[in-house]
Amino acid sequence: MNYNISKEPIVIQEVIDKVVSRNAGAVTTFIGTVREMTKGKKTLFLVYEAYEPMAIKKLEQIGSEIKERWPDAETAITHRVGKLEITDIAVVIAVSTPHRNDAYEANRYAIERIKEIVPIWKKEHWEDGETWVGNQLETVPYPSGKPEEGILMINVLLFAQLKDELGKETVSIEGNGMSVAQLKGKMKVDFQLEGLETVMTAVNEEFADDDTILSDGDTVAFIPPVSGG
Repeated sequence: MNYNISKEPIVIQEVIDKVVSRNAGAVTTFIGTVREMTKGKKTLFLVYEAYEPMAIKKLEQIGSEIKERWPDAETAITHRVGKLEITDIAVVIAVSTPHRNDAYEANRYAIERIKEIVPIWKKEHWEDGETWVGNQLETVPYPSGKPEEGILMINVLLFAQLKDELGKETVSIEGNGMSVAQLKGKMKVDFQLEGLETVMTAVNEEFADDDTILSDGDTVAFIPPVSGG
């Protein structure tokens, strides 16, 4: 696979090897690492988390976009998740093309798109606190052992700041033909979650707008601003 989310340290050469080609005259590699100082504050370590199935889909989408713009390009991206120490590698992007200028441009395009559309977040831990970069599990009991007839069950995934605010990663919500907007309203009332009106939403790993009507068994992810790379 050319597009991966990894819990283990990234091996740079393995990413490069995925794009090496007899027709390539250039391979550019971007290696994103954890720095210690940011705006005068000392970082102790970072924690990355991802909505992994959707993150992989979005990395693949970036590869497709690069292919449309630079048809001869081959791309591979691996992003790390979990706790990363200072100087650890967070992301490796390798792009090969027949000519070097295209490889440079395509690689730059990839990292900028990661920061725009891939659901990966990082929490910075400092000497005096911590924060998620960017603005920003319980189940319902059934006395009968199953949901009542006609009631829809929606699985909700929370990430980054939203996960911290609620203290859990997933919740199950009962609904009946509700829209994404109505689900956000219910989450605000039931769990006192603020700011949901400004976050993006994914339904079954695809971005969706507030008018989308939900079906039984749908998985809804609330996507705070991403901060991968």
